[in-house]
Amino acid sequence: MAINIQPETLSQQQISGEPIVNDFSIMVATKNGSGSQTSNSLIVNALFRMGIPVNGKNLFPSNIKGLPTWYTIRVSKDGYTARRANTEIVVALNQDTAAEDIANLPEGGVCIIPTEWKWGQSRPDIIYYEIPVKDIVKQSDIAAD
Repeated sequence: MAINIQPETLSQQQISGEPIVNDFSIMVATKNGSGSQTSNSLIVNALFRMGIPVNGKNLFPSNIKGLPTWYTIRVSKDGYTARRANTEIVVALNQDTAAEDIANLPEGGVCIIPTEWKWGQSRPDIIYYEIPVKDIVKQSDIAAD
């Protein structure tokens, strides 16, 4: 028996070019044990307090410190909580998975990546925001991992 999965169909808003508001996913890719769960929870709580329906799901393929982990934040004006097929925003903080995470972004997606990596912009069809993560951590007096 085989399951035939059809390509995702465009919504009427996407076809007409109308702006899509509060209907997207953010995926934060980090290493397990890096403290990312706390910061991800803060983002979810901030969105919730703004009155936006939001849900966060943590994916731990391993409980071993240092292995990859992903946290998906689903923002949905309609209150949907399941993970979406596509993630429009990737916060790539794990060099081991960043290439694949960026490759999976849809056209027009957003990639937030540390400036220190000096990866450049491998895909011209997405938007990159380089963040000086090490400088921010140094200025905050938080012990870096």
